[in-house]
Amino acid sequence: MALYGEFKKEDWLRSLNLQESDIPTSTIIHGEFLHETNLLYWEGTLDQSRAPAWNLRFGNMKNKNIAYANVYGSPMAATVVHPLAICGCERFIQTGYFGGLQADLTYGEVLLVTSAEKDDGVSDKYGPAKTSPALLEAAQAFCEENNIAYRLGSIVTTGSYIYETAPMIERWAAVGHTGVEMEAAATLAIAAQYGREAIAVLSMSDHLPSQHTFYNATEERAKLEEQAEENVRRIAKHLATLTRA
Repeated sequence: MALYGEFKKEDWLRSLNLQESDIPTSTIIHGEFLHETNLLYWEGTLDQSRAPAWNLRFGNMKNKNIAYANVYGSPMAATVVHPLAICGCERFIQTGYFGGLQADLTYGEVLLVTSAEKDDGVSDKYGPAKTSPALLEAAQAFCEENNIAYRLGSIVTTGSYIYETAPMIERWAAVGHTGVEMEAAATLAIAAQYGREAIAVLSMSDHLPSQHTFYNATEERAKLEEQAEENVRRIAKHLATLTRA
């Protein structure tokens, strides 16, 4: 009997209770712990939504098979991206949040990730954690056409925010990373391993040099974060329905 790392396409289709016709063209993977809220949003967004697993929603958008997954951390991201990449999903779009590392970052901007440093314990088992150039170009064009404030930058993907310290933040910022988060390196690296496209599109949830955390948000900051979150969704929907070149 094969073990998980040896599973082939037919094994994953059987494990996920999927048919060949169910394989999504694109999968949006959202990194956040508010599973129910996010799943309900995508149930209302995808046509003919169905749930093959507790954290997955499959459906249609602009006549394309689209999947959505809510995950939290690289191990969960890997359990979605790895099998779907083997099954044949062409494109993975990681969405979610990052902690800002650079002083000039402002709330409301969208970060288009160019690459990720692997500090999560999962992504180093796979390929390079870099964004697909065609997706990055398409995301930039969409932002510019729709007046969405954005920037390009690299990030660190770490195993948990809970052990971050000031010296770690200073070190990551000093090498030029824009932010830190918990899923993108795994998604980018697994996609690269299996020859799939991938990008991470994130909004800033906390600004670490200013000692802004999740727990001291202001009303003004919350409004800017909501605006950025909606723009991230708009970008993800656009990229998910593109025809692959």
